[in-house]
Amino acid sequence: MTPGSQDRSDEDAEPNVGIYEAGIIQKGVNIVFFNDKKDEGVLYEQFYKPFPEVGLALILTAIECCIDEWSTGSQTLKKFTSDEYSVIYDEHMSGLADFDENTKEYGLLPLLLSRLYNNGRWV
Repeated sequence: MTPGSQDRSDEDAEPNVGIYEAGIIQKGVNIVFFNDKKDEGVLYEQFYKPFPEVGLALILTAIECCIDEWSTGSQTLKKFTSDEYSVIYDEHMSGLADFDENTKEYGLLPLLLSRLYNNGRWV
């Protein structure tokens, strides 16, 4: 171990997860869309079952904004606006479309979106 490094055992490490399966994604979905009975995901089941791709792209973009706030090593607040993040949002939409196309025979994106809805509605 090098000086100044932290002693971290394998027991502390998060298990490997697949693309779009990091816990922070479900947490974001839960907080934004299913936090209480007045949230959109609860009120408008017909639009959120399964969870919409545009909603997932929005959550991924918000996560990226949060990461950007720490890009210098110290937190610097970033405005989460369409002017700042529309290109990033579009990239996430494109990435989801590519993921869907490349995994269509396995139905992974529909499965993921259903899982996000099912886990979110029980918050």
